[in-house]
Amino acid sequence: MIYADHKKWADLVFKQYIYKLLKKSFYSISVIGEVPEVPLDAPLILAPNHSTWWDGFFVYLINRKYFDRKFFIMILEEQLEKYKFFTKLGGFSINKSSPKSIVKSLKYSAEILENYPHSVTTIFPQGELLPNFIKPLNFNRGIEKIVQYYGKKTYILPLSMRIEYLKEEKPSVFFKFGKLVEVIQNDDGLTNKLKHEVESGLETIGKKIIAGEFGNIIMHGKISVSDKSKKAFNIIKKS
Repeated sequence: MIYADHKKWADLVFKQYIYKLLKKSFYSISVIGEVPEVPLDAPLILAPNHSTWWDGFFVYLINRKYFDRKFFIMILEEQLEKYKFFTKLGGFSINKSSPKSIVKSLKYSAEILENYPHSVTTIFPQGELLPNFIKPLNFNRGIEKIVQYYGKKTYILPLSMRIEYLKEEKPSVFFKFGKLVEVIQNDDGLTNKLKHEVESGLETIGKKIIAGEFGNIIMHGKISVSDKSKKAFNIIKKS
């Protein structure tokens, strides 16, 4: 197993890099609906869907924007082996091909909750990258196990994430938070509850986009070719 090894310098460097990359790659990043207030009296687990390569960067941004907690994220071991820099940002591994390794990673996740009560840990319940159009979502019960191993109060926040191409040449990103779940002991219905919240959030995002309601923009991308063309057209039109 590969463990998290936070380094402040890595976080400072990565923040500048990822903000520039996101602004370069997307037209806008928006949140639809409200952002739940999460008390600081217990650790937080983020439970998002996983449909793009960008998802780990998105949850990093969300933590920076809204929670500002010590950041951890579970990453497939074969990926973390290739990109070990992410251990310095809180990445730790899981090897899905080994039941013993899975248990070890889940117990390590519980140790994070114990040792860092003000942390946020991202666990992708799908366990793999899958397109959003594959329904129903298949959520594993890893978060239930982590809560069981930890045995204390934990906040779990479902998160729906979706990338869409709209009227610009660059795609837009949309987030929708589900209802904050407070768990003190293991809840056998927790996985289905999280799955329902994420599926409902994805559906809401789709409906809002169709209605032309794009939420609150939390990051604007760099000026696009489309925007430049519109400005040039307006100048010509006025002249």
